[in-house]
Amino acid sequence: MPPNVEAVAARHPDLVVLYNTGPNVTAAKQLERMGIRTVLLDLNRLEDLGPAARTLGRLTGLEQRAESLATVMDSLAGRPPPTSRTSIAFVVWDNPPIIIGHGSYLDQLAAQAGARNVFGDISAPSAQVSLETIVARDPQWIAVLSDSAVPPAFARRREWRAVRAVREGHFLLLPGSLFGRPGPRSGEAITQLRARLAR
Repeated sequence: MPPNVEAVAARHPDLVVLYNTGPNVTAAKQLERMGIRTVLLDLNRLEDLGPAARTLGRLTGLEQRAESLATVMDSLAGRPPPTSRTSIAFVVWDNPPIIIGHGSYLDQLAAQAGARNVFGDISAPSAQVSLETIVARDPQWIAVLSDSAVPPAFARRREWRAVRAVREGHFLLLPGSLFGRPGPRSGEAITQLRARLAR
């Protein structure tokens, strides 16, 4: 969501940190014109975490702490993934189906947890596919970002029952606060996903 520049300025911040996206670039320029130091960070993949930590460390005068965190994040991003033992599809929307491809952080998490994203051949972070394509790729698990313990509503729809993982109730309900974006808890997300896949 693009920030309300006036509301941010009213708080008199020393530094504003924004995710690097179109509306935020505009907001950053407006804040800079007001004399507020602003930084845009790319946080889309594991390899973005180390550089982001170093940037924030430099801007806040906490370089040593930031370097310690960045080193851990760099090692996580550089770790070779284990051999895939199971297949997974991340469904972010159901009508029409939108899935996660290779360009996404979630694809990286799956690989690090020992799973193969059945849509890993799609270079984009996300893409619209047909339900028939999901059926043909036959993932063992359907992963959904959800803070609920209840399977998604589409699991009850007749057309989705064509997907074997849906029929068998093989859902991974992943809390968005942990799995939704790369961050210092990415290692914990990988560990949790690996444990869930091992059940």
